[in-house]
Amino acid sequence: MKSKSSAKKIVSNEGLDIYYWVNWNKDLTKNFQILHPGSSMNHSSLQSLEQGLDKKGFPTIVLDPRGSGFSESPSEPKYFTLENYSNDLRKIIEQEGL
Repeated sequence: MKSKSSAKKIVSNEGLDIYYWVNWNKDLTKNFQILHPGSSMNHSSLQSLEQGLDKKGFPTIVLDPRGSGFSESPSEPKYFTLENYSNDLRKIIEQEGL
């Protein structure tokens, strides 16, 4: 499991802290791959996939979606929508300049 101190974060439209990690170095020359765990899973569930992509030269962004891992959980279930997950990803992509 990655540490919170090594994570980056965005603040969602609802004010939630959403944490993510960027794996990139000069040897990773292909397009970024965004790894988004399934419902109730955190970033650690994608560790093997992340390592495999790394070996093939793909940089990755892996996150703890809202309500899992280090990311905050909204107070109401209505905030767990595809639109809100998409907005979180959009903010991460913009913050990283991709």
